[in-house]
Amino acid sequence: MEKDSFYRRLGTTSKAKPETIEARFHEQIEKYPKQDYPEQHNKIMEAYIVLGQPESRRGYDIIRKYHYNTREIFIAGLRLVFKKDRTYLDYLNACLMLEPLSDGEIESMMQIQIDYKNYLTLAFTVDYASIKSDNDELIISGYQALVDLAIKQGLEDHFIQDYHPRIDHVRAPLKITLVESVLKAYSVGGNSKEGLALMNQYMNKLTLPNNDEAFILIWWFSNLTYFGETKKVLQAFERLKHVLKTLTDDEVLDKVYDELTNMFNEYYTVGEFTYSYYVTELQRTLLPEHQALKESSEDLKVLMLLEQDFARLNQDNQFPVSVKIDVCKHLYKGFPSQVMIERDLILAFGNQHPDHLEHAAGLMALKKKYPRLYKRDQTDWEEAIAFATKNLSRAEKRQLMKRYK
Repeated sequence: MEKDSFYRRLGTTSKAKPETIEARFHEQIEKYPKQDYPEQHNKIMEAYIVLGQPESRRGYDIIRKYHYNTREIFIAGLRLVFKKDRTYLDYLNACLMLEPLSDGEIESMMQIQIDYKNYLTLAFTVDYASIKSDNDELIISGYQALVDLAIKQGLEDHFIQDYHPRIDHVRAPLKITLVESVLKAYSVGGNSKEGLALMNQYMNKLTLPNNDEAFILIWWFSNLTYFGETKKVLQAFERLKHVLKTLTDDEVLDKVYDELTNMFNEYYTVGEFTYSYYVTELQRTLLPEHQALKESSEDLKVLMLLEQDFARLNQDNQFPVSVKIDVCKHLYKGFPSQVMIERDLILAFGNQHPDHLEHAAGLMALKKKYPRLYKRDQTDWEEAIAFATKNLSRAEKRQLMKRYK
């Protein structure tokens, strides 16, 4: 029998009604004021904090029933989960009130539930681990196993409902895994767009990403490209460029660069030139202060691969000439071939618009956007524009210019 149970401290029993608990508490507080009996007063307050709330009182009763044995309470809770008895929540609460199980015990419990292939019991174990353990690797493996099991058993909606709201509340090292797991569940459930929309909302809250969240940004960028969210791809690209410049941890930088390299190779393989170009630009933001990365970039022969893609880009009339000029500038800056390629682009642009007025309108728009190109070939441009617009008024020329942006 307990010598110092919370019930004894309040002068009552485990069968007492809530109103009795309340009355006994006030009696004991008056009997043992803090200034005269500080130790006794604190014990009374501790007992009332637990017994005065229905949830914590139920947990305390379970603790007493199993003689303060966390492992036994945990196993009993798992049995109730298996039976779909909602009182398992009281057992989880009881476990959280006691000293935590060791990481080894938690891992063993987790593996048993994975083998049993029971989603609810595994969720119980993962939830306990996420609260009571500081072992991020253990919790990450739990999230991954849980979403895989949910998908196999057609419970992805259940997983989304339980774990999407937690993204904002878990520790930074766990966020990327939980975000990936939630989106994986959305994807399998046929709600990929909905999942991505919710992730976009989450990313908008991410104002000053740290090293861990840099990887979340990369993951976000990757998924946006997968769904062809062009405007948001550019937004993610700009944010990544800003964040990558602030990273100082060499180990993190190496991992980020490797991740970007894998993305580049994937985009290149499927012929997604525009995205592979973006990724290369992100890699280049890491180079100035890191000679080792610069040498690695040269070893990858990224430039040679992009030159091949640039040839394909030139043949695709869906890309505006301004995009092609921008890409050329980045790829060939400082190379003798830059001038020749830019002139070829302007010539090809003229061939795409054999109508003199259309060609002149395009040149007038490009003239404003690319003063460097205009200044270099000013005579040729002005002759082409003057020839096409010699019979137009100034107002008509302005109107013409609006036709091609």
